[in-house]
Amino acid sequence: MKKVILTLVLFQIYIFPQVYHSRWGIEGGLTYPRYFSVTGQGYSENGNGGVHASIEHFFNEYISLRVLGNYLSIESEFFRNNSTAKNLNTVHLFSLNLDAVYRAQPCELIAPYFLLGVGITNFKSSNPLSTDLNVYKRGYQGNIGLGIDWGITKDMSIITEAVYITSGDNKIDGNYNAQDNSKGLFGGDGDTYMTLNMGIKFWFGQGDTSDICDKCCPQGIRDNVGIGAPTPVMTDTVYLVKTKTDTVYVEKPYLFGINFGFDNYSLLPQSYPILDHAVEVLNKFKDINVIIIGNADNIGSSAYNMKLSKKRADEVLDYLLKKGIERNRITEEWKGEEDPIRDNSTKIGRAFNRRVEIRVKD
Repeated sequence: MKKVILTLVLFQIYIFPQVYHSRWGIEGGLTYPRYFSVTGQGYSENGNGGVHASIEHFFNEYISLRVLGNYLSIESEFFRNNSTAKNLNTVHLFSLNLDAVYRAQPCELIAPYFLLGVGITNFKSSNPLSTDLNVYKRGYQGNIGLGIDWGITKDMSIITEAVYITSGDNKIDGNYNAQDNSKGLFGGDGDTYMTLNMGIKFWFGQGDTSDICDKCCPQGIRDNVGIGAPTPVMTDTVYLVKTKTDTVYVEKPYLFGINFGFDNYSLLPQSYPILDHAVEVLNKFKDINVIIIGNADNIGSSAYNMKLSKKRADEVLDYLLKKGIERNRITEEWKGEEDPIRDNSTKIGRAFNRRVEIRVKD
């Protein structure tokens, strides 16, 4: 039973995520913050926590801009006036960050990303060593981080990330009495801390499906749903007969056999004899015009399959044009998954549906 459930979950993960030219995302989740450095003889403590929320817009498949707001509670500990009495301070910090995000591999189901940004802060210490920090202060900060987008469905992801943050001042930890010129990212005295974020992101406002990946599904699904193209049958071709009056009769309206591999639009070796036969027929009968119709199986979204069927039709069209067939004799159509000739619930059926038909035009 566990294996069945795991298989279903994995299949759901593999089948849904898509890549889009543009989209929006909203996210919410939990944050664990912790100081990287505090002033003087201070120490980081463990009673930390927080929440965050963000909205993100993708300008293309790789680059997005994100606005993230969070509330953090971070503990630090000092020894007041060189005594042995501990001084436990908690800072309550609100920040609003603007981050540029870059995804190097947007086509992957598990997509790592890099972020760089700036933010403004509003913070107050509960028990500061510098007593004037018990009221809210404002500041700024710089962010740099790495994350992973774990695709679940086309509308939802799990986000995990680690961010290193350098404050613009030395007050976040509740103590600015001692100067330390080696804490910040570039050797400054600003307090530094990190955040570990985990949340759920919901995608909306998706633009057109991207074609940069040249695939509808992540690597690995091919073993589950793919099968090679069927061997073409040369008898499934158009036969043309001329009578004494030079009237052309069509006995069969299709040129079959131009099939494609799963999620692919490159011509297969076995397709060339069929195409060459079509070229021979069209050169022999100059008054015949044809329609090229691209098709796909039903794996992936209907929008993706429509684009894939067009690419398949384009591939056949380009071949005929390179062989000297006039463009005005060819009409091009594409139907995606809308016109199956076999049952898409079987591998063999899907293999037959990944095809281009050449039909004599009435």
